[in-house]
Amino acid sequence: MKRFVKGLPQQPAAWLAVGSAFHTAYEYWEINDRIDDLASLFVDEYPKEIERLKEEQPDLNWWGSAPNVKSIEKDIELRGAAGEKQAKSYQDSCEQSAWKIATLPDGSLAIELKFECDLGVVPVLGYIDTLLEWPDGRITVRDLKTGNKGDPDNRQLGLYRYAAKKMWGIDLTNGEYWYTKLGASGGWVDLRRYSDSLLEDYYVQVDKAINQQIFIPNPGKACGMCDVRTWCREIGTDPR
Repeated sequence: MKRFVKGLPQQPAAWLAVGSAFHTAYEYWEINDRIDDLASLFVDEYPKEIERLKEEQPDLNWWGSAPNVKSIEKDIELRGAAGEKQAKSYQDSCEQSAWKIATLPDGSLAIELKFECDLGVVPVLGYIDTLLEWPDGRITVRDLKTGNKGDPDNRQLGLYRYAAKKMWGIDLTNGEYWYTKLGASGGWVDLRRYSDSLLEDYYVQVDKAINQQIFIPNPGKACGMCDVRTWCREIGTDPR
């Protein structure tokens, strides 16, 4: 991505702070036996994330926001309130669910898992939001989405299956995206089609395209949330 924007600034936005604050609060909540209130933890974390983004880009004129909101500060306020509601709703859902956070071989909880592995000749680094263990012993992967429901790329969940097997010896057959705005799952995804060879071939081809500076615009619903859309040759206002 840095090669794509060629040093040009990326646009901060309050929705990025919501996602970061939500994940930080949720990880703390689970690791500490749910002894605190998830919404309160989010309220504590959200301003920290906003300030971090302001340090990166203090000029709010560069920030992204919803088109129907008059000011960035108002957008920040509204998204903070919405994030608090999402945190409360997700806490209720967690407390009413049959699953528990899975335990890794070293005894740690499977939440916010960093992984580093090779797909063919391509090194990949990423994070898995959480692995869930169900009463029948099944383990599934859940990716938390704090934004709007769009057209998900199930290859992301396929990559998590690959990483879980390589890093911890866990074979995932199913995964899901959980949309905190809706308080619902996007539905189960069968991950068995994402074989090692399929994923390795895909990432090797993507890596070749990046190395050759091949970046083809792919306009769609996600464009409004893209933090480098200003520089996009298809929809950008400053397509350098």
